[in-house]
Amino acid sequence: MPLSFIRRPRFTLRALLVAMAALCVAMWLHLDWIARRRAALHDERVTATPILDASGIEPRPPWLLGWFGETGQSLLIVHGYDADADWLREQSRLARLFPEAEIRRAVAESIFNDPQSHDAEPLRNVTPHR
Repeated sequence: MPLSFIRRPRFTLRALLVAMAALCVAMWLHLDWIARRRAALHDERVTATPILDASGIEPRPPWLLGWFGETGQSLLIVHGYDADADWLREQSRLARLFPEAEIRRAVAESIFNDPQSHDAEPLRNVTPHR
């Protein structure tokens, strides 16, 4: 078949620029999402705990974040939010950033360190089995 009969797709320069702009906006949104995820993980109140599923596989990152080298998180433990309104606000923010992760509130450390606590008393007298 001669080359003159093969139809090549035709597009204008304007269509190419619009497609490139849309691609750049999508890439920018994903890179901004990655930057906000990494900033949240560097916060001292958030602890990422790696937990593998039953088959030993890490959770996959959402959408196209894996293409940019981002890893998935399975469990996030959040410390230091005593007020329920603050906790719910932080939980919803982290749920938007980490849709693949389970987000839990940390147990207050004062429960374990309080000598007046009745729950802590039996733990002092426990002896290990030999």
